[in-house]
Amino acid sequence: MRAQLGEEAADDFTRWIDRAVQERAVPRDEYREVLSRLDVLEHEMSSIKERLDRMDGRFDTMNGRFEQIDGRFDTMNGRFEQIDERFATVHERFDNLSALFDQRLDKLNERLDQQSTRFEQRLDQQGAQFDNRLDKMQAQTNERFDRIHEQMRVQMRWTVGTIALFGTIVTVLLAIAEFGA
Repeated sequence: MRAQLGEEAADDFTRWIDRAVQERAVPRDEYREVLSRLDVLEHEMSSIKERLDRMDGRFDTMNGRFEQIDGRFDTMNGRFEQIDERFATVHERFDNLSALFDQRLDKLNERLDQQSTRFEQRLDQQGAQFDNRLDKMQAQTNERFDRIHEQMRVQMRWTVGTIALFGTIVTVLLAIAEFGA
């Protein structure tokens, strides 16, 4: 450097570097004190590092456990999906059975409606036949009552006539007996 810059510039540069080093340099006692503090800090940092390493180990263990739990949850989710599929199949079967049941109920209702219509028609026919029979029986009964009434009236006339005749005969006989006596 002296060869290129010269003697004076090299001396100035050397002085400037010495001053800068002295301004920034630490005395030996201070250096030892700082060094001892740094040793304490280094010791504490190593214990902290050991703790952190243990914590990392624990976290790794926990991560492993969480991965196992995630695996179990994935297995459970797979099982739940299978159960959901089974339930979907069951729901589909129930829907099919319900539709089939509804169809059969509709057919049954149709049959019952047809039978109800037939039953009502038969009841109406039976009722009409029964009404006809009752009307005939009532007509026959009325006719019989009319004949009985007529016969009773005739009988009554004959009875009254006979009584009147007997009364007249008795009166005539009494009159003859009274005049003849």
